[in-house]
Amino acid sequence: MKTAYELAMERLSKAAPGVKLSDDQKKQLAELDSHRFTEEAAEMLVNEALEKGQSVREVCGHRFKDFQFGLKLIAQSSSQREFVIDKDVVAAPDKALSDWVVASYRGGAKPESP
Repeated sequence: MKTAYELAMERLSKAAPGVKLSDDQKKQLAELDSHRFTEEAAEMLVNEALEKGQSVREVCGHRFKDFQFGLKLIAQSSSQREFVIDKDVVAAPDKALSDWVVASYRGGAKPESP
């Protein structure tokens, strides 16, 4: 399995062969690797960042803007502290978060990552 950084570098070398990432951009991609993103999800985020001319952090900040609050609710109502961000979560983050929050309040069951 490739890391988000490796995916970003492959995509960047194909899209813009002469472009180099700054140290800050490399750091942002390394932070992505510390989260539980599937390879497909990481690739979707990197592609979106490249298409929009934004950093991966900016794309994630916009796409997952409500996650901090929602994940805090889940942590208060269940024991789940780790979530896998897959392509479905990247495609519909609000729906995934809503499903996780609702599941966390149903009988203390752990919310499942879609």
